[in-house]
Amino acid sequence: MAVLTEEQTMLRDMAREWADNESPVTAFRKMRDAAPAEFYDAAAWKAQAEMGWAGILIPEAQGGAGMGYLSLGLVLEQLGRNLAATPLAATAAATSALILGGSEAQQAQWLPRIAAGEVVAALAVDEGPRFAPERIETRVEGGKLTGTKQFVAEGDSAQLFVVAAMDGLYLVSGEGVTRSPRRLTDSRSHAEIRFEGAPAEKLEGEPICSPR
Repeated sequence: MAVLTEEQTMLRDMAREWADNESPVTAFRKMRDAAPAEFYDAAAWKAQAEMGWAGILIPEAQGGAGMGYLSLGLVLEQLGRNLAATPLAATAAATSALILGGSEAQQAQWLPRIAAGEVVAALAVDEGPRFAPERIETRVEGGKLTGTKQFVAEGDSAQLFVVAAMDGLYLVSGEGVTRSPRRLTDSRSHAEIRFEGAPAEKLEGEPICSPR
């Protein structure tokens, strides 16, 4: 069992208090019944970002907290206790790819906006019912990405996708993206995302920082 620092203990306790008071299971049921297009409560996500959770992995120089994966896990654990619907986990996974493989310019463009909660990011990797990276058929030609990804967490609301193609990972935002919601048993959606000639930028820079 990890020994927590005083800062991590405070973060965990703050997350527990917020989840119990502001995001109990009844809040999830209310969100489910309201059926927002994002499949989560946008106001709750804004509050989480204001507390700095969207930037837990992001270095301070890029507007984040730079607290690392353990701290992220502490927050997610407390949110999970109450079935909180949040894009935090999906955004953090995509953020990790950007931190570890993005160029300095790519990180400067996206990390501060992610840390501020302005951008929800999503990993788009799988193309079938099972994880099979050796079977990826998504391709990029002339800077345009084409392919279909299945079960993309937060794909319904993401403004930025980290997409696995045949020759690496690409950033996609904007045009050429079609979303098809797929409601699962937990009333959340892991969407099918079709990329049709979507402008794409490869992640190929040397990482300037990495989460602890």
